[in-house]
Amino acid sequence: MQRFLLLVTILFLTGTATLLAQIRLSVRVDSAIVTTACDDLFSDPDPTYQVSVNGNPAITYDFGANPCFLTAPNENYDTLVNGACNLPATLEVCFSIFDNDGDLIPCFVLPECFEQECVTVSIPVAGTESQENISIQGSSDGELYFSVITEEDTDDFNYICGAVDFGALDYGATLGDGTAGLYDNTCADNLNEIDPDQIGIAFDNDHGVWFTYTTGDDVAGLQYVRLFSDPEGTGDPIDLEVMVFSADSCDGELSRFPLYRRQSNGDDTRIELYCPEPNTTYYILVDGKGATDDTQQGVFSIQIEDAGLPEAGDLRCDATELGVVPEGGSINLPEPHSNFCSGFSDDPPVLPAFISRNSVWVQFIAPSSGHVEIAGTSEDPLGIDLELALYQSTNDACDGNFQHLFSQQDLSTYDNVFEMTCLDPGRPYWVLIDGSAFSGLGYFDITVTDLGDIRPVGMRFDTVCAGESLEVIPGVFYDASGTYMDTVKIGSTNCDSIIVTELLVLDPVVLDLEQIRPAIGPAGTDGEGTASASGGFGDLTITWCDGTTGPTNNNLVAGTVCCVTVVDEKGCMADSCFTVDFVDPLMESFTTAAVLCNGEANGSFTFTVTGGRPDFEYSYIGITDPTIAGSGTSAMAGVPITIDQLPAGQYQVVYQSQFQSITFTVEITEPDLLTIAIDEVTPISCFQACDGNVTVTTSGGTGMLTVDVSSPADFGCPGTYTFTVTDENNCMATVSQELIEPEEFIAEVATFNDVNCFDGSDGAITVTTNGNPSLYQWSNGGSTATITDLSPGLYTLTVTNDDGCQDVISQTISQPASPLGGSIDQIEFITCFDSQDGALQARATGGTGVITFQWSNGQTSPIIDDLGPGFYSVTLTDGLGCEFVVPFSLDAPQPLEASSVGYALRCPDPIDAGFVSIPTVNGGEGPYLYSLDGEFFGMDTVFTGLEAGRYDVVVQDALGCEIVLPTDVTPAPILVADLGQDQQILLGDSLSLNLIANSDDLLYNWSVDPAFQGSRLFVRPQDNLTVFVSVLDTVTDCTASAELRILVDRQPRIYVPTAFSPNGDGVNDFFFPFGGTDVVAIADFRIFGRYGNLVFERSASFEPNDPNNGWDGMVNEKPASMGVYVYSASVTFFDGRTEIVKGEINVIR
Repeated sequence: MQRFLLLVTILFLTGTATLLAQIRLSVRVDSAIVTTACDDLFSDPDPTYQVSVNGNPAITYDFGANPCFLTAPNENYDTLVNGACNLPATLEVCFSIFDNDGDLIPCFVLPECFEQECVTVSIPVAGTESQENISIQGSSDGELYFSVITEEDTDDFNYICGAVDFGALDYGATLGDGTAGLYDNTCADNLNEIDPDQIGIAFDNDHGVWFTYTTGDDVAGLQYVRLFSDPEGTGDPIDLEVMVFSADSCDGELSRFPLYRRQSNGDDTRIELYCPEPNTTYYILVDGKGATDDTQQGVFSIQIEDAGLPEAGDLRCDATELGVVPEGGSINLPEPHSNFCSGFSDDPPVLPAFISRNSVWVQFIAPSSGHVEIAGTSEDPLGIDLELALYQSTNDACDGNFQHLFSQQDLSTYDNVFEMTCLDPGRPYWVLIDGSAFSGLGYFDITVTDLGDIRPVGMRFDTVCAGESLEVIPGVFYDASGTYMDTVKIGSTNCDSIIVTELLVLDPVVLDLEQIRPAIGPAGTDGEGTASASGGFGDLTITWCDGTTGPTNNNLVAGTVCCVTVVDEKGCMADSCFTVDFVDPLMESFTTAAVLCNGEANGSFTFTVTGGRPDFEYSYIGITDPTIAGSGTSAMAGVPITIDQLPAGQYQVVYQSQFQSITFTVEITEPDLLTIAIDEVTPISCFQACDGNVTVTTSGGTGMLTVDVSSPADFGCPGTYTFTVTDENNCMATVSQELIEPEEFIAEVATFNDVNCFDGSDGAITVTTNGNPSLYQWSNGGSTATITDLSPGLYTLTVTNDDGCQDVISQTISQPASPLGGSIDQIEFITCFDSQDGALQARATGGTGVITFQWSNGQTSPIIDDLGPGFYSVTLTDGLGCEFVVPFSLDAPQPLEASSVGYALRCPDPIDAGFVSIPTVNGGEGPYLYSLDGEFFGMDTVFTGLEAGRYDVVVQDALGCEIVLPTDVTPAPILVADLGQDQQILLGDSLSLNLIANSDDLLYNWSVDPAFQGSRLFVRPQDNLTVFVSVLDTVTDCTASAELRILVDRQPRIYVPTAFSPNGDGVNDFFFPFGGTDVVAIADFRIFGRYGNLVFERSASFEPNDPNNGWDGMVNEKPASMGVYVYSASVTFFDGRTEIVKGEINVIR
């Protein structure tokens, strides 16, 4: 009877952010009948039983004998599930029976004759319960009766009557929190709910959820419903959509909110509600867009806001009153107003500037000036494209005849401003405020500002030029200074004004000119003139012929006629012209004489200047040496002037005449500096050698050069050598060079290191020299000043410096007398595979000085313990730093390995029919012992009489090593069957019934067709029908049932047209009945004329919707006359009923 099945773990999924219905899933132990065949030694048997659900710890029951145990009925299991879609299909219940021998120890369970049976039972649909039982036969017998209960919270915002109620929304208040993702529509559906698409809203209700709120007594003209997708970033976004409805109650008829605007920003969205009603309950439908669950379902937040700003008056007599405009000040609305609730009543006809659509009214009292600015500004949170108009009433009351004064629409901005004059002081005026077709609803402010009086008498002050006149009013001119008075009319208004004019006729403008400097040369542009002016008004502006302005001009062109104009601040002017005078330009020429020897002062230059007007002056200064300078005069142009005794260099000469000057530069040259320099020196190579050499190079001077040298007796030996060079001008230069003998080149050992460890090669030798060594040649092949990695022995070095001089030295390297060694001993063995109780000891031999230990695990003592299996090494180091490494592999016993199997129960099994077995054990040291509690061990490898649950099986070897095997004894599965929601069909329609179950191994028993085996059955009932089906799982012997009620709408579906046109155009040429699937046949179809005569008859039964059996509009093979005819038809329905259908048909041609 017992079988081994794999444990099935059922996970209850819960959401972190949801308001779906909380479904309480519980298991109640109702009663049990248990017996046991075991006998107690000192008392009667104590039959006891345990129940465990979904692997939870088993709860122990008896029949009142032990106060530590429970008695039935008792709720054994309880959990909450978020939403019906997360409700698991099954749960596991384990029933165990045993004789409890734990009487001597209170509350202790010591089972004997243990039997267990676990079953998997189907979880009933939400809001129902099912009764189940488990039977056990064996050493202990019995039967458990229990119930599986699902209690659904009816407060589910999947349905409108379970909508989340935010309560009252006060004026200017906010409900909800847009930053908190509290809501999730994952389990929502659209069963029995409104389809927004049917009432003209552009989305379907796929997974809609509901919210509700109620407005208060005071309501702003604008309210927002804002929705934010996954605001806390849980990773479950939704592409949101929203609509708002009103209804008398949650189950009443829904009406779409009349005036709104929806806006989306990515996955977020909002709906603006214009002119909500006070004290009204609104229902908010929230859903997701798109074609997949990824976009239609997810986490979101909701926030409802009242804008908290008032509406302006919709009617003239409800106009918002601003009051009296203060003198020199302004008045405006205390806060932005809106026109969301405005209608068309009381609106004026078409205005000159715009058409009134959603107008509201504001009233003000004109100031004493009658001169105002009316400014309308578009305001947050929702702007409006303002249109303004101004009216006055014939009786100064709102019920009078309104007269249009002005209207304006500004297409460049949402704001609107205009100015009005000649308003009657103290009189009321009405401002009509509207919005354009582009943005006609929103918030605004109106400001009326006093712009001051337009006085009845005005003053004007005017100035005209000499010889001009002033026209104040048409046809009246004044040309002399004085005071004049005239009467004028202001614009198109009826306002008159007296204008007093003070007229000033200015003195004439007078201009004086003088050329103070001629231009240089016939093409010169540097003539200079001055101008002065007087008369006129204010500052005078002088403009020259080349556009230059001001009293002077230094850019006059030689020989041209230049006209000068002067204008005052009133535009009065005068002008004068003259011809520009000029003189010939200065021209220079010069010659130079060079210096003989570089650096002497015997050079000179001679220059001549022509042109200009006397008197003439000149000066010169050295550019190279500014200390050399001089000056002089000349009575006439063209006279040569010589300057001598000058050093080489550049000189600047300045020559001046009456109106001009000229500057030029002359240069006196000299030969290059005569030089002699050492070109190359070959030094004496080594100590006591005479192989030096000196060569020189010469430059500069004049002509051929001669070189002499004075030197010691033997050229190339140590000493000083002098070289002299002379040119053709007898200029001379000398240079000296000394040849020095180098010091003796010596090499010596600076440091050396002997070998540290026996047979080592870490010796080193370093040498130094008193010169620049270029080559090292060691006896071991080394080529540097320092050689390393040396073994013991004698080393010889030949070193050569940069000059090729050499020296030879030697050095001996020694080593210690004996080597360093060591070993590792295992002094403790590891007991179990995963134990840490091994120990090792290191030993050293040889070496020099104190020996230190460094283990691979970081320890530094000779002995290390508490070791697990693995590879270890120790590094031995002596006083000279010599090291010796000893490796060691520390082994452990083979690991203890075992397997266990738990039995999975079937529905008929007893509660304690479960057992656990240990089929295999490997590793460790035998023999082995077994335990379920880790305290009592035995040789048995099978533990019986277990209820469903998890058991920790402990296997112990002869060394005391243990392994724990968590093992599950699973209950029988729960079989679930569901036919879905009740259905409503039309008479004659077929319906497919689809049974959904959590098993494929089923036998079916349908109430309407017991012989049918299958999950899908087609029915076509003639009347209301309840279908029952029960199923049996052939693997687990579990059973389940389901039922479905079908409501049949027997309302006849027969339609006969009221007119047809048999004119042969292929459209509506035949008259015949139409029927639904409930109509089986039409019999005795007759048509009568207006006088009761039979014109058509079809006595044979025929199907509806067939034009071939209809009347073609012919009577006695002639077209029937136009007019009304009477028809009669006998209709047979699917359920056997027969009804007579009569009516009129109109023949149209």
